[in-house]
Amino acid sequence: VVGELTNTDRIMNQTFWIGIYPGLTTEHLDYVVSKFEEFFGLNF
Repeated sequence: VVGELTNTDRIMNQTFWIGIYPGLTTEHLDYVVSKFEEFFGLNF
C-alpha cells in the first residue's frame, strides 16, 4: 500500500465494532444481540 489511507483510518477510529472477532460463537453473538435488545427495548 502506497500513500495515506485517510478514509480507512477514519472508519477504524470512528466506528463502533460489534461482533467482528472471528472466534465468536453463535451463542456469543446471541448474547450481544440480547443485550442490545435490552438496552434499546427492541425485539428483532
